[in-house]
Amino acid sequence: MRDESSRGPEYPGIEIQRIPGFRVTIGTEPSLESPVGDVYFNDDIVAVITQERGNDMFDIEFWPRRDKSEPRLDLSSFLAAVHEATARLSRLNGPKAED
Repeated sequence: MRDESSRGPEYPGIEIQRIPGFRVTIGTEPSLESPVGDVYFNDDIVAVITQERGNDMFDIEFWPRRDKSEPRLDLSSFLAAVHEATARLSRLNGPKAED
């Protein structure tokens, strides 16, 4: 798991907030080639979406809450936030050339 605190001025995120309680940030991670999508719920990061394996191949990494409690999320809203992140990442990355 990456450390969110390592993202400083070199992490110029684009913030998207259309789903109540959720916030999606698209930006760069120094250790990754492609942009990442961070999904927040009530100001806690809950998931990081990456696209390192290809334009339409997303991975999601879930993060524990800071207070160690188990989050209870509205599934429809969470899926809408994930969809928003993946759609933005797809538009940013465009098609990748085959190696």
